[in-house]
Amino acid sequence: EWYKRDGIDEIERTMLPEWFNSSAPHRTPETLLKSREKIIEMSEALANRNVTNAMIRRTVLGDAGSLHRLRSFLVRWGVIN
Repeated sequence: EWYKRDGIDEIERTMLPEWFNSSAPHRTPETLLKSREKIIEMSEALANRNVTNAMIRRTVLGDAGSLHRLRSFLVRWGVIN
């Protein structure tokens, strides 16, 4: 399995390049880890309910587009929802 709670996998670097290319000061590998883990915590707390983009926007700091892509990535790989 690629997911590591305290690390970033090459899959994430490939699929979410905006967090690694210095295109914005608020998107860094560190903020990716924090955002990803917060979204996963939300999913675990909600048990069988979906974490929506609106929920994420109210709870996780960051721009809407990047957070939407991060959520989609986590759903696609079966980490949440």
